[in-house]
Amino acid sequence: MRIVNAFDPEFSLSAEKEYELYLEGNNQMLQLAVYDSSQNAFVGVKQYFAESGEETDPVAALFNNESDLIGHKYQKVTYAYSSFRAMLVPQSLFDADHLQDFLKFHHKIDDNEKIMYHFIPSAEAFLIYTCPTDTENLLKSKFASINIKHHAIPFIQLALNKTTDSHLPVVHLFLGQDFFDMMVMKQGKILLFNSFYYQKYTDVMYFLVNVSNLFSIPPHHSHMFVGGNIEHTQYTNIVKELKTIFPFINEENLPDNLSYAKEILALPAHQLKTLVGLKLCV
Repeated sequence: MRIVNAFDPEFSLSAEKEYELYLEGNNQMLQLAVYDSSQNAFVGVKQYFAESGEETDPVAALFNNESDLIGHKYQKVTYAYSSFRAMLVPQSLFDADHLQDFLKFHHKIDDNEKIMYHFIPSAEAFLIYTCPTDTENLLKSKFASINIKHHAIPFIQLALNKTTDSHLPVVHLFLGQDFFDMMVMKQGKILLFNSFYYQKYTDVMYFLVNVSNLFSIPPHHSHMFVGGNIEHTQYTNIVKELKTIFPFINEENLPDNLSYAKEILALPAHQLKTLVGLKLCV
């Protein structure tokens, strides 16, 4: 397992520290960020990336090896499950009594998954998603109080907050380990939010071209923003290929209304945007 540490040299787990903890992960990766309320800044990031064929769960690895970090008494703890299974439902159509009915249109729900939902005010919609019950139980056994969300919540919310030329269509991509999210917007309105499985960059290109044709999005007259919590080399290669068709691609930066230790700024921003974006989610 590849582990990355990026902490302020003055970082301390002393009891008086007023920290918030944000986590994002699945069975292939896990990353956490520590926010210092007294400094109004993120002061540390730790990342776990499972190697190919490795069966160790990064979440379990964190809890087994980082007792001091996990054992600190945090003011707030939020975990975002990063997965393919999520669906955006307009507020006018949402019904909390029929969550499974909504999801089953696009996703197969396993017996070991719990269906959850979260309202995104700026989208005027609810995100319905799942989280493995084993993960939920493990998190709740370690933290007295924890909010369980989904990576798509900050992905959608940050995309809606981004200002671009309103007359041009905008495509937002989030690249996960074996899936990617795509959100299409025109004039500030969401036309599409969907997730697709992929194995190589040509799969991403295939879905992107088809969606672009469906919504009449001209590659040379549109904006595209690409982020994701995948390895930096893989991300760079995919972005390079996408630029052959969609030249106006912007690689994601960290939210500029938050502050970060310089050690965090040295990490690839595309990996951290939805993680630190959890701080901004309502």
